[in-house]
Amino acid sequence: MHQSPSKNVLIMILNHGTDSQIAKEFLVDLIGIRKVRCDVKAIDLYKREVAICYAGEDELNRIMVQKGLAVAYRQYSKRYVADELKAKKEFIGIWNSAFMMPDQWRRYQKLKNHKYKNNTAY
Repeated sequence: MHQSPSKNVLIMILNHGTDSQIAKEFLVDLIGIRKVRCDVKAIDLYKREVAICYAGEDELNRIMVQKGLAVAYRQYSKRYVADELKAKKEFIGIWNSAFMMPDQWRRYQKLKNHKYKNNTAY
């Protein structure tokens, strides 16, 4: 368990979309003055720690997904999928508007950039 996790652990999923500031503020308020501890489970493709984080007894990952402020990181765990599906069904947080999963967004950007490069005028 880490007593002082890196910022990557807590905000890695918050960097996508217009709701990132709302999610960050919610997380800061949720944590308050409590110490955060994280159990690192893996390192992802971008060298970020994939972890389950707690403030007291509150499981931060689960709460963020339940509030529609983060998504389940399915490549590493199915732990939060049911929470995400419930938030999506109830149009909570990011699910209340058009939202593209981070991996889909990256693929879209890559295709868009590739298409733009191939259609340049001479």
